[in-house]
Amino acid sequence: MTTEETAKALGKASAGLLYPSETDAPFEPFAWPGVTMADAETVERHTRPKGKRKVRPVRETTVEEFFEELNDADDADGFKRLKAVVGKLLTGAKVFRIVGPKVDVWIVGLAASGEAAGLKTVSVET
Repeated sequence: MTTEETAKALGKASAGLLYPSETDAPFEPFAWPGVTMADAETVERHTRPKGKRKVRPVRETTVEEFFEELNDADDADGFKRLKAVVGKLLTGAKVFRIVGPKVDVWIVGLAASGEAAGLKTVSVET
């Protein structure tokens, strides 16, 4: 399965799910062809707005911890299914929270192609 096909499958698995925060947000799939690492530095560099030089703080957590927080969500079963799909399609997946005015949440791992792919959402935490 290509990186793009992996992203498409993740998008299908997350369709209709909203990450709960002060403004519930959908998940958006992504593929990063040519990127073969899923660490905090790589994620921050590839998600930094164009033209910005300042490095933003990144907090890393596990996929298990991320989805554990969603056990009591309205669509807990949907999140359990999504966790299973992430585990099946992405090797070494981790969750990265990039702090700013809003928190960008990136679930990033390596697809079967060895390239990075995953899901992005946003959390508003005041």
